[in-house]
Amino acid sequence: MNEHWTRWIFASVTKYIKEHLTTPSIIEGQHKGSELDEVDRVEIRLDGPIYSNPSHGWWKAYIEVNLLIQSVINDTDFHCQERIIGECCSALAAMIPIYKYGGGDDDDDSLLGCMKLVSNRKDEDLIVSRFGQLKPSIKLNQAMVECHYDMEFNV
Repeated sequence: MNEHWTRWIFASVTKYIKEHLTTPSIIEGQHKGSELDEVDRVEIRLDGPIYSNPSHGWWKAYIEVNLLIQSVINDTDFHCQERIIGECCSALAAMIPIYKYGGGDDDDDSLLGCMKLVSNRKDEDLIVSRFGQLKPSIKLNQAMVECHYDMEFNV
């Protein structure tokens, strides 16, 4: 197992998603500002990777991607949240290339493999959840788009 795989997967997935969204986005762990910031945004969160080694030199990596959507409630654009949800679903519907990003000796920007959307299983399709307005005093709706990816690669 290579010590850089996790970093390369995280960097590639978050970069890919940020490049495919027009709504401002942050990565979980970055400064969000105040809870009272009433702005449209997407927060990108990854769980995993979970690795397995089914045979010598052959690896599998599995991740879960969550995009937390925050949209401002206003009377002039009732469909704002739905547009952001659609944008997120569209960004997640493709394969995501995993590159060896970074500034170290092993980071040559070459392709490690491609994360593919896991589907055909009830609990692992592209899932949209709407949470609504979490606090009456804050004019924000929240929703989440969740999906799972896996990648097989030979090293």
